[in-house]
Amino acid sequence: MSEACLGCGTCTFVCPTCQCFDIRDFKTREGVVRYRCWDSCMYSDFTLMAHGNSRTTQMQRFRQRFMNKLVYYPSQNDGLYSCVGCGRCVNKCPQKLNIVKVIKTLGGKTND
Repeated sequence: MSEACLGCGTCTFVCPTCQCFDIRDFKTREGVVRYRCWDSCMYSDFTLMAHGNSRTTQMQRFRQRFMNKLVYYPSQNDGLYSCVGCGRCVNKCPQKLNIVKVIKTLGGKTND
């Protein structure tokens, strides 16, 4: 499924539960100003660290996004999923990738 993903990050910017951000420093005449700005886990340079990025392929980034919403977040938040079912990601995705299709492909159950 990740092969269809363009890695544009649109899904993460319209999602009300995505919380990815980056911290950037900009030099100004008054000194250095630090900004916290939106980022996307779907970008190849997301969380770029000194040793490099641990998720170098689109497949790894795609997997991480859905694992975070469907496995990691619920395991740390009393079983609550990090998806509210609003459909914004599907509506805005140029490829119409759908979290329900991901769940079904991975063998999960849905109420469809």
